[in-house]
Amino acid sequence: MSTYLDKQKPHHLEIFAVLRDIILDTAIGFEERHDKYLPVFHYLEACCFLSRDSKGVYIAFVKGKYMLTQEAFSPPDTKVIRKIHFKKVEDIDVPLLQSLIHEAVEINKLRNKK
Repeated sequence: MSTYLDKQKPHHLEIFAVLRDIILDTAIGFEERHDKYLPVFHYLEACCFLSRDSKGVYIAFVKGKYMLTQEAFSPPDTKVIRKIHFKKVEDIDVPLLQSLIHEAVEINKLRNKK
């Protein structure tokens, strides 16, 4: 059975690979799973995932609604999830993405203390 990533074009695969590396290098303790074929990164629970749509490859933050840096995200199309789209590797703002990943991890830590 082929995976979601096996079906992607080479330029999309490059963006997926860079985003994956940034996620896994930014916070110790992430666990990568493939839920419904998508790469999903868990920190205590689902934190973010990678996918693609007509706007490009994106990283989606599962609890993005609760994050402070809302201006970084594409206009929301869901109630809670927030996405950042990339058409090419050069579009990736690594420091911003690392900051968002740290914030998402902190949200998961706080939600799991309750």
